[in-house]
Amino acid sequence: MVLEFYKPTSITEAIALKNKLGSEALYLAGGTEVNNLFFPVKPKYLISLEGIGLKAIEETDEAIHFGANVLLQDLLENNLTPDFLKVAIKRLVNKNIRNMATLGGHVASNKSCSDIIPTLIACKAALEVVTENETKSILLKDYVTHEKTDLITKIIISKKVLNRTVVSNNYCRSANDVSILNVAISYVKEGANIREPIVVVGGVAKHVICLTAVEEALDGKEMPVREDLEKLVSDNVSPITDIRGTAAFKKYEVGVLAASLLFNN
Repeated sequence: MVLEFYKPTSITEAIALKNKLGSEALYLAGGTEVNNLFFPVKPKYLISLEGIGLKAIEETDEAIHFGANVLLQDLLENNLTPDFLKVAIKRLVNKNIRNMATLGGHVASNKSCSDIIPTLIACKAALEVVTENETKSILLKDYVTHEKTDLITKIIISKKVLNRTVVSNNYCRSANDVSILNVAISYVKEGANIREPIVVVGGVAKHVICLTAVEEALDGKEMPVREDLEKLVSDNVSPITDIRGTAAFKKYEVGVLAASLLFNN
């Protein structure tokens, strides 16, 4: 049960409140995750980020910077948003949610079945995070593997990634349902081969993961036959059986999704 609701007007004030209130406090962005009945954390204190800005989408010579409080719908409507990221965002088909959900909030929720995090990791996205004493940059792939309480202020995509092929796919029970599995892959095409692949999957572990062994097996080599590629991916995930599907089904389907991305693009 939420006992107190705070509305800071600056990043400094928001961080000071979080430090004061401790682990029972949670930052609140759009609220589409935190207000979900199934959200695993039940905070006593909410710190709204609505009044601190962070809504800009800016371009530099090296990168595109997305403020953490940018709405997902605004990302879809902005010309600076790469097409591969728009594809991932559109998997959240409910426009009402996209008009409330923020990119930073989606990332901070760190859901294994995220529609957007796999694509961001595949394009080597970095986060700007702020603590009481410093502002630092951290790769998203590193952020998702540990519990973090730092305030995310930006999501950054290097323009170098725009030269890579970035593709994604998902499996869900219906268009309006949360995805059960997600796969995103980026690579550099070199004749019949691919170089520097990044293979990211969601829905098969506690958080989104990179399949390093698959990346090493594919890098710079001739593409294996489709069945072997499916098996390679399936053999490198260890999902659990739950209400959303059996472990065997998830292993099989994530291999099918990954192979379809590489053979159909």
